[in-house]
Order: sequence, then C-alpha cells, then structure tokens
Amino acid sequence: MTNDHYVCPVCGYPNLFRQPWNEHLRNPSFEICPCCGIQFGDQDYPLGTTDIKERFDAVQGFHNRWRDQWISNGMLFKHIAERPEGWNPIKQLQSISY
Repeated sequence: MTNDHYVCPVCGYPNLFRQPWNEHLRNPSFEICPCCGIQFGDQDYPLGTTDIKERFDAVQGFHNRWRDQWISNGMLFKHIAERPEGWNPIKQLQSISY
C-alpha cells in the first residue's frame, strides 16, 4: 500500500499504520482499528491450527462476524477523535470485498 498505510479488512478504514496480518497469517500487527475497534492478533487470532487454509478461514470468519456486529451496532467510529472529516462508513465498506 502506498504512503505506508493499510486498509482494515473488517471495515475498510484506509489508514492503519501496519499490515494487520502477513500473508501466512503469522505475526499480527496488534494494531487496533480506530474505526471498528478490532485488534489484530487479539480478537481474531486463529487458535489451534497450523494449516494456512484453516487459519485463513478462521480469521476471515471472525472478521465477517466482527463486521456484521459493527454494522448492526450502527457503524460507529470507535475512536471519535481520529474520525476523518467527511467520514462515510458506507463508502468505506464499499472499498473492501466481503
């Protein structure tokens, strides 16, 4: 990603400072998304499997559930002090595939 920013795979927030997970789903960033509030490597850590497909499915499933909960709770920006001016959660969600 350009400008050393990454996109949250849960809500599409475009300004994460670190890649949430590496390509093998090891070494999570432990960064907290200021928009949806997920902490990568904490809530979404795939316990009990070393198979990459199983790890991917577990992480993706958790992200889907976290996204659904965030949407059903009104798509509130968790850290209001960091909310960008003109923030639009619908447009942000459209930037990711889910």
